[in-house]
Amino acid sequence: MPSKERLAQQKLLQQFAAQYKAHADTRKTINILGISCSTINKDDGTPRMPSSEKVLQDALDYASGTYDVVDTKLVKLRDISFEHCEANYSIKGDYCTRPCWISQRKKEDELLGVYNLLVDRADVIIIATPIRR
Repeated sequence: MPSKERLAQQKLLQQFAAQYKAHADTRKTINILGISCSTINKDDGTPRMPSSEKVLQDALDYASGTYDVVDTKLVKLRDISFEHCEANYSIKGDYCTRPCWISQRKKEDELLGVYNLLVDRADVIIIATPIRR
């Protein structure tokens, strides 16, 4: 028999699925999600845009400016608050599911919104990561 936590997760997933299915049935757009993984400005406050993020923003701008049916969203991981993985799968497999157990437990964790965008909304995902030597 599934645990209370597992049942709560399943109920939450069903709610999200119903919400996004209703959205998908009525929308007439192609949803592109861009995720910037750069941390260049996170600690030092340098007011410059990371080059990988600039390329990503240019791609999103081009797509939305060229095609009427395209809807874009950019997520900058450095701007959201989230906890790092606690390796819950090695402790109890039921904890390592979508949405992440940490995101459900910690109200200040904003990664749950990114999960929803990734899984339930995005038709196309572009991930921009920095290249460092």
